Amino acid sequence: MSQKLTDILQRTISREKAARKEAEKILEHKSTELFEKTEQLKDSNLKLEKLVNQKTSELKAVFENIIDAYVVTDLLGNILKMNNAAVALLGLKDLNDKVNLLELAHPNELDRIIGAYKGLIENGSLTDFDVKIITKKGTLKLVHINCSIVFNNNKAIAAQGIVRDITSHRMQEELIQERKK
Repeated sequence: MSQKLTDILQRTISREKAARKEAEKILEHKSTELFEKTEQLKDSNLKLEKLVNQKTSELKAVFENIIDAYVVTDLLGNILKMNNAAVALLGLKDLNDKVNLLELAHPNELDRIIGAYKGLIENGSLTDFDVKIITKKGTLKLVHINCSIVFNNNKAIAAQGIVRDITSHRMQEELIQERKK
C-alpha cells in the first residue's frame, strides 16, 4: 500500500472516530434531555392526578351534602345517580332505587314535562320550571327544577338537575293572596 493511501485511510478513520464521538455526545445530551423531560412529565402527572382527586373529592362532598335534591339521569329520564335529598324528596327507599322521573309526573303535567324536556335537549338547559309530581310514597308535591345537559365530546350523554320542593312555599303564597282579598 502506498503512503498516500495509508494517510487517506488514517484521516478517514480519524474523521469517523471524531464523528462517532460527536454523535455519542449528541446522543448522550438528547438522552439526558429526554430523561429530564420524562421526569418533569411524571411530576406534572402526579400533581395533575392529585388535583383531579382533590376536585373529585370536593365535588363528591358537594353532591352528597347539598340541601336540594340533585339528580343525574340518562336522556330517557332514568335516574343514574342522586343524593340523599333526592331520595327523600322523591319518596324512594335508598340511593339504589331505580326509577324513571316520568313515572313521578302528575298526569295533568305530562304534556308540559315532555315539552320542557324537548326544550332541555334543544337548548342544553332548563331553568325555573315548576311542576307537580307524585312521589313514590303517593305524596303530591310542587317542585322547582333547574337542569342542564351533560356532554362528553360534544355529545349529549345525560341530564343533571337540582330539584327543590316548593309545595309549602307556594301554599304560603296562596294563603297570603287569599288574606289580601
